[in-house]
Amino acid sequence: MHPEMVDAIARVRPTFSVNALAQRAALGALANQTFLQSAQRLNRAGIVQITRTLERHCIEWIPTHANFIAIRLSDARAVAQRLLQAGVVVRPLGAYALDDFIRVSIGTEDENAAFLQALLNAVEPA
Repeated sequence: MHPEMVDAIARVRPTFSVNALAQRAALGALANQTFLQSAQRLNRAGIVQITRTLERHCIEWIPTHANFIAIRLSDARAVAQRLLQAGVVVRPLGAYALDDFIRVSIGTEDENAAFLQALLNAVEPA
């Protein structure tokens, strides 16, 4: 596709859109009760892992039951940039009038631990 067309489409597509193949895969996953229960357990454990660490470091967040968490930071955009430089992708939520927040997806225990270490380094740079 021509680069200008790609750019035009990227500007109007929803932020968290998924393609038809991903939608079909999601429907298949939702039909698999064993997988669904495992994913729910992993997500709940990840929320606890992340929020306990945030609490210990007096970092505020919005309570969640989703597969992501919104975290309040004094300079969310700068922290998001430092995280990106460390190889951790989060989404600043300024477009949703939440200028002081980043959004991070819940991952595996190891992924969450890596995110938390990177976050603490980014919030309190050496």
